Amino acid sequence: MEDPESEAAAEEAMAVYGDLTELIQDARRDPTKSWLPAYTQLTADPYRSAELLEISALRDRGIKHTGSVINSPEVAGVDLAGGTDGTLQTVTIEDCVDARDFPAAVQASGEVISAERPPHFAVATVVFYPAPTDRWLVTAVEVQDQTC
Repeated sequence: MEDPESEAAAEEAMAVYGDLTELIQDARRDPTKSWLPAYTQLTADPYRSAELLEISALRDRGIKHTGSVINSPEVAGVDLAGGTDGTLQTVTIEDCVDARDFPAAVQASGEVISAERPPHFAVATVVFYPAPTDRWLVTAVEVQDQTC
């Protein structure tokens, strides 16, 4: 990227995505907390609602994760054109997600219940919401079947 505006957008979107990957792990390590305020700072619907539903399902089933995920995100595209058709500025991030050291376990017994999954690609969409929000928010993270 040679355009300073695109580089700045990419950096800001990557920072939000990096914070989100940490938040996702924290929320899955302790699904009993209220994560809505933190997710509100980094995500927009429909992704936010889907994530909060997943966390409440873990809580309701008495499951939590331990360990950590290794992420290797890279900016795949920057679209700052926006447009008169209502589209917003967007950064696309491709990430190789390695969750092999992030098993799910039953909280009461510690029994590990997660299936082994090889590292896989995820594609995140980060959108800039103008005033009054005035920040980049993750609107989607699509997990791919492709391994990395």
